[in-house]
Amino acid sequence: MLLRLYECPLRVLRWCVLSIYEKEKCRLMKNAFGRKNIKPDIDCVSGKNAIECMSKIRQGIADIITVDAADAYRAQRYYQLVPLAAADYGVDMESNVMYAVAVAKRTDLTSNLWNLRGKTICSTAIGDLAGWHVPVDYLNAIKEIYVTNCHINKVAGEYFGQSCVPGSLDYDYNKLKTNPRALCLRCYSKGSDYCSRSHREMFYGSSGAFRCLTEG
Repeated sequence: MLLRLYECPLRVLRWCVLSIYEKEKCRLMKNAFGRKNIKPDIDCVSGKNAIECMSKIRQGIADIITVDAADAYRAQRYYQLVPLAAADYGVDMESNVMYAVAVAKRTDLTSNLWNLRGKTICSTAIGDLAGWHVPVDYLNAIKEIYVTNCHINKVAGEYFGQSCVPGSLDYDYNKLKTNPRALCLRCYSKGSDYCSRSHREMFYGSSGAFRCLTEG
């Protein structure tokens, strides 16, 4: 597939990145493409979060972004973006399988998927597929929570105890302003970075969720 890039008419591909780690990976890929004379050239554009990158693409400031599956849905519905590629995990694509793993401290002998009321949750982010939608939808399916009027974040936030679910109070994920503040009370960063749906919040993402579990 990379051979097709030699024929790409686009002079520069502007890749929107969300963190210093993504920016470094983008820089390495840019250099690797340059050494192999693969076109187009890559330019690394920074965004504060996925929503800002989606907006930049719609405005013509950037061209592409790597996102979580749930954000891909948001990108299509609200920003008129389309997916170009998807990760292949070696499962039957027609079965639409999505695996998510929940972990607890070794010393916690009481937590399980049927006993999370009032528990502290360390999620990757609000609206994240594996870190939010899968577990919350499961709780809804087994009747641990009862969602009315589509207020799933509000209901889940009232079910859990003080937690860190980055982005819970961000406007794009809390437009009705009904998400409980308890979803942010265990987050770490300060000021405008506090509970933000970006790597500026120290407990954001998979690594941040593990950090939250051990340090929060």
